[in-house]
Amino acid sequence: MSQMQVEIINSINQFDQLEKNWNNVYAEDPHSQIFLSWSWLRGWLEVINHKWFILAIKPKSDSAYVGFFPLAIRSLQWGNLNIFNIYRALQTCAHPVADYTGFICLPEYEEDALKNFASYIHHNLEWDVFHIKDIQDPRINVFVEHFSQSDFQNTTNPGATCPYIPLPDEWEQYLTSQKFTQCIAKNRRKQ
Repeated sequence: MSQMQVEIINSINQFDQLEKNWNNVYAEDPHSQIFLSWSWLRGWLEVINHKWFILAIKPKSDSAYVGFFPLAIRSLQWGNLNIFNIYRALQTCAHPVADYTGFICLPEYEEDALKNFASYIHHNLEWDVFHIKDIQDPRINVFVEHFSQSDFQNTTNPGATCPYIPLPDEWEQYLTSQKFTQCIAKNRRKQ
């Protein structure tokens, strides 16, 4: 594993400074989706009511970031009692608001980034349970494999899926696509 530098971004000012770098990584990641876009997350981070942070990773200290993993830590609330020091839940940042969560990474750094994210989470963050929910990214399986079965218990339960369709880059392409014509035909039958 190539050792990469992981930094924590945990303020709106720091996040604002990432916009150009974030958008470059987002554009190159074939698994990126709207809930991982800088603009969507910027709005969410402004109103979130629990502790959030972003793991930002780069190959060397003088390099641009090549990956981002938005996370949050929540305490268990029991009535009016906050038992934060007893039970800390690490989770993907926008859960449960976002239909999908996850991370973004430049494709050429995926393998090392996933290993380094997992190592950092395991060795540097304090948490009792790590909820990884609503991630529609096949790389998540590789990420989870980096948590030793002897140290961690992995459980899986099916989540709810949010339907979506991939759209072409141009509006005109969509208007002439089979998906659009099928949609028009279905609507005409309903009338």
